[in-house]
Amino acid sequence: MTFLPLNPTIVSNGRDFYGPGGPYELFAGHECGVALAKMSFDAEFLDDLDGCKALNFGEKEELENWINKFEHWRNYPIRGRLIPNDKMPDSERFLSEEELWKNNGDGEMPEGYATAPIYIGAHDKVYDMSFGGVSFYGKGCSYNGFAGRNAARALALMSLDPADAKNSDISDLTPKEIGIMNDWKKTFEERKGYPIVGRLKV
Repeated sequence: MTFLPLNPTIVSNGRDFYGPGGPYELFAGHECGVALAKMSFDAEFLDDLDGCKALNFGEKEELENWINKFEHWRNYPIRGRLIPNDKMPDSERFLSEEELWKNNGDGEMPEGYATAPIYIGAHDKVYDMSFGGVSFYGKGCSYNGFAGRNAARALALMSLDPADAKNSDISDLTPKEIGIMNDWKKTFEERKGYPIVGRLKV
């Protein structure tokens, strides 16, 4: 994956250019807007989102040419928007149920985001499903009932019952059910890559 300013772009079809041994392999896995704008292979220009704001007119025009080439000539799919780490919520902050509910997909869209945050609690951790999970957890989708909730019980019971989504108590669950909940958390973190954006007191 190569990153243009705010737009992660999959360039797998261009692995001859961006894969190992390719002329642009340096860009793979990095935000490379400044490097492309300056037509430079200098590593100091990688992952410099702030530098994209300081480009001169000619450099901005060159970057636009690259973006058009990726989107329209090469048809590389856009996979989202890139948000700097310092713009992401603190994963160690504690959220109240009220704060969790405010992030149910209906709130304001933070700067740089492609959609309003969709937070889902899973016992002690809070995940933002708006990073790749809108089609599952967004409005009108299968798991939208979990949005803005601590859905630990519903996950453990594999339940879509709204009553389970609203009830975060897991004290009466069996070890097997707790294991299912932990498997969901592992899936969220390792397979889906949903960012942890806070914690819940348990």
